[in-house]
Amino acid sequence: KPELVKQSVSFGISTDVTKTTVTSIRYRTPPCILSLKFAPVGNMVVFAFNQRTDRGGKLPNTEFDCQTVIQVPERTGVPVWGTGGACYWQDARTLIARFGPGDDANMLVLGDYVELLPDERVRSALTRQLAGALSGFEAYATGGVFVKRPDTIIVPEVRITGPNEVGLCALDSILLEGQATSARGVSYTWSCLNDEDLNTLLSRVTTFQVDLFSSDLVAGIVYDVQLSVVDFLGVTSDPAAHRLELVAATIPKVKVEGAKPFLVSRSMFFIALVRFSKCDTDQKPQLFDWKVILKDGDPASPVFVSDTPSMEVPQGVLLPSTAYTILLRAGGVGSIPGNGLMEIETGLSSLVARITGGDLRLDPAAPLTLDGSSSLDPDICRLETESALLFASSDDCFLDATGDTACTEPCLETTLQYAWQCWDGR
Repeated sequence: KPELVKQSVSFGISTDVTKTTVTSIRYRTPPCILSLKFAPVGNMVVFAFNQRTDRGGKLPNTEFDCQTVIQVPERTGVPVWGTGGACYWQDARTLIARFGPGDDANMLVLGDYVELLPDERVRSALTRQLAGALSGFEAYATGGVFVKRPDTIIVPEVRITGPNEVGLCALDSILLEGQATSARGVSYTWSCLNDEDLNTLLSRVTTFQVDLFSSDLVAGIVYDVQLSVVDFLGVTSDPAAHRLELVAATIPKVKVEGAKPFLVSRSMFFIALVRFSKCDTDQKPQLFDWKVILKDGDPASPVFVSDTPSMEVPQGVLLPSTAYTILLRAGGVGSIPGNGLMEIETGLSSLVARITGGDLRLDPAAPLTLDGSSSLDPDICRLETESALLFASSDDCFLDATGDTACTEPCLETTLQYAWQCWDGR
């Protein structure tokens, strides 16, 4: 129904037929959804309204349960928004619905019809301002729209990881894995461009993993394996290529494992897992060639190297919030080394808050002086030992790893912001 927005209007009937009373009444239609589109990366949908709304009384950028606002198609399994999905008002015209993890078969897809629930009571922003004077004259947003494609299409990126060279031992298996950049699930299409037998075998695979045996390959052929994916919006990736070749040797399988999280304020540790061919059970790993490079960087320009069975990257060597690739070549005596890698992204450490001054027993009549200036950011103030972060004493002295006291000039981060709180500890 139309919504009255004028604060006061009086009506009357004049008994003097020679006079006419005229008054103006202004109406405003309730808000409606102009469009509903996926965001380019597919991790949310965006509701655009035709006018500024009162956001249903909710605060901007405050998450709430989508199911209390939006009527969606009924499906079995997890909610259409996924587990942990939520809605929030980005501004007075824009409602965002963010997806959580879930089964793609049950989640929102292109062409679904979505409606606002009447109980949400989304009104015009002007009505919100005059709410006290408009009792009985309220009109709420209703109706729905079909979910459409985003205005900007992002093509998913895909890559293949796995060995390029495979040993002759028929007992050994090889594993190729596909990785795609997509907020939702994708469909996989494997192929081989230069061998019909392998292409037939790969065409039956519909998952991100391919298991092959050495007996599936023929010596003398350099196989051109390719993988392409299609995301839930129907966008097809450019194909990723991977070279695969059978060689006259046994090659160990190499895997890199590291202890998370990867914080630059402390040392990082990585270990090598080397598994030799079932036809070469007497071998033991002897060669270890570690390289740490920037992601997609040049292996000839590593930022750190090591030749030990496990690798320790000391604190301060890597930059914070940066992607790196850990490369490892490992093998035995007289064997062709195998290759393994691990991709990591370094993180920021938690700030260390310190309070000095004061005493356990306070004089109510005396002033209390507390000092937080020794607080620090471990990613900027790189102390010599991690124990120094935990055991700080006064007079610029710290306990080192052996328990001895070391007095040095502390690293003070002057850009820190402080927020003090005091409460009754009873």
